[in-house]
This record gives sequence, C-alpha cells and structure tokens, in this order.
Amino acid sequence: MSDLVLPTQAMKLFTSGPPARTLAWLSPDQEAYIVSEGYVMAADLMVERIESKPPGDIDFLIWPIAFCYRQAIELELKEALVVARRLTRSSQGFRAGHDLCELWSALKTELTLLKAVDDVEEIGALDSLIHEFHQKDPQSLKFRYTRNTKGQPLRDRQDRIQLAVLANGCRAIRSWLGGLIDMLLESEGCRP
Repeated sequence: MSDLVLPTQAMKLFTSGPPARTLAWLSPDQEAYIVSEGYVMAADLMVERIESKPPGDIDFLIWPIAFCYRQAIELELKEALVVARRLTRSSQGFRAGHDLCELWSALKTELTLLKAVDDVEEIGALDSLIHEFHQKDPQSLKFRYTRNTKGQPLRDRQDRIQLAVLANGCRAIRSWLGGLIDMLLESEGCRP
C-alpha cells in the first residue's frame, strides 16, 4: 500500500514538466497501436505481479486485468475495421459502443469483401473467443463498474476466472488482430 497522500490546492494532475523518467508523450503517430498496446502492457504487468507474489492480489487485480485485455481487443477490432473499410472504400463508420460481437461481425464482412482471410479454423476460433468475452461482459461494464446506472449490482453471483487462461486467450486474439492490421496496412500502402 502506498503512503497516504491528501489533496492540496497546489496539486495538479496533468503537467508537461521537463523530460524525466516519468514524463509520458502523447502523440497521434501510431496512436491506435500505442493505446491498445498500453492496455495490454498494463494487464501483463499485473499478471506478472500476481505470478510472482503470494496470491492475495488476484481478487483485486482481476478487474483491471480483464478490463485492460477487453479494451485492447475492442480497440484493435475498431482499428482493423477502420483500415479494412478504407480498403473497401466503405464510408460506413461504426456505431458507438463496446459490443465485441458486433465489431467482429462487421470486420468479418469487410474481410470477406477483401478476400483477406481464408483460414476457416482461425476464424472459428476467434468467433468462439470473442463471443465468450462478449458473453462475460457484453458492453464493457462488468469489469469497470460494480453497479449499473440504476444503482443495481452488475453481478448477481460469484464467478471464478482462471487468469492464465484469460491472459493466453486475449494474447492470441490480439496477436491475430495485430497481424491482420499489419497485413491490411501493407495492402493499403500497395494499393493504387
């Protein structure tokens, strides 16, 4: 636990002081990749902490870990969809929201138009994994909040999550989506 710090009038949250070890740079260059990768790095660091320490932290850290992995997957689905739609010259955006299945379905439609993916087994595996995460947290609320906007609990029963299985599956989804985005961006660079 960190030392107790109380707010003062002189405190600020966001400053851009001189370069130092803790000064972060927010740049629009490759922003989609950097933000998504940041969520995964945060989740992986928490997983590493759990794996290297006594198991007491897991029940606290599973929430931000699951949220970070889910957020990274959602961001990569959205980025892949944006790039794919540029290639198909579709002017269609995507509906605001966090529905992984809806994003994945829209992306598969674009990939079919592009004839970009033909491995039925990989697509089936991704269908299953994305659907499973969607079922657990359909609108990206259950790992961020404890209650809905009406004040009602978001969970009505206890649940168990094997962290190593979650981390491995999310890394697999991201690896595939990252490879897809790279392939689409390469195609876009070669397109007349």
